[in-house]
Amino acid sequence: MNRVQKEQYLREYSILKSQGKPFFPYAVAKDSAMACVVMLSIILMSIVLGAELGPKADPTTTTYTPRPEWYFFFLFELLRVIKPPEFVPLATIGVPTICMILLFLLPFYDRGPERRPERRPIATLAGIFTIAAMGYLTYLGASAGVGYVIAQAQGVFDTRGVFAGMFILMILLLSLLALTIAAGVGATVQNYRSAERRTPRGLPTALTALAGLIAGAVLIGVIAKPTDAVGVTPEVLAGLPSVTLEAYNKGEVRVKAGEMVALRLENADGASHSFDVDELNVHALMPGGKSSLALFKPTKPGAYTFYCGIPGHYDKATGEGMHGTLIVE
Repeated sequence: MNRVQKEQYLREYSILKSQGKPFFPYAVAKDSAMACVVMLSIILMSIVLGAELGPKADPTTTTYTPRPEWYFFFLFELLRVIKPPEFVPLATIGVPTICMILLFLLPFYDRGPERRPERRPIATLAGIFTIAAMGYLTYLGASAGVGYVIAQAQGVFDTRGVFAGMFILMILLLSLLALTIAAGVGATVQNYRSAERRTPRGLPTALTALAGLIAGAVLIGVIAKPTDAVGVTPEVLAGLPSVTLEAYNKGEVRVKAGEMVALRLENADGASHSFDVDELNVHALMPGGKSSLALFKPTKPGAYTFYCGIPGHYDKATGEGMHGTLIVE
């Protein structure tokens, strides 16, 4: 924005500001009235329609599959996209908080006078991309089948270290969120007191310092220490049906439909492999020289192809490579 455009914007802004009404109490009163209408509507709907309740919780069940509400399907699917368990805190806490922080910082990095969407291509495309991504992830989450759980008998992740990293990450993100809220309130007050908007002098330094702390917290949160005290014990794993590398030579594995299936994945090879069934959304890693576990619940009988998803081990186009048939009876 050049000097002429800035002066024109300040003149127009001063005229509009002098003709307008203060935020308090006019806008506050309207927002409060609308909030009361929404709350009253929710209360009436809960009285008339009632709340949808599922079956009584059974703490002894082993076949229950938790599913989020539809408005959380996009976040649910995001967890499927980010497969390594050590990155779960980043998906559940980091990404939503960072998006919220970017919204609060919007007045500082988007200081142009234009408000028409066609004259703001970056902001318009970013908004369209975000809405499209959330819609697509919501669709995938709604249409996804039963998920999978992967654990290793040896070298599983220490949950205490992960929870400690999550706690540190949450504290730092909440601190940054509080700072951005304060900066947003300060920008609003400054906007009403003066027509010119200025970035606080200490804000860039504070944001840089907090960004460095958050980056360190993310590293702490995703680094998990190996331990043998957490996860499936070798005794339990040894008693499960096994899938060996011989089954990948056009072999067959039979399971029951409607039941939770637990398979011991034996990899005697020095290289890593995987147990992938696209139709059932099963993608379990088989570390080299180790045993791992795949949990899933097939609901529809049929024959499905399981294969090794490591690049170069199986060709979906030709059907050549490491694969077998999973028969759900």
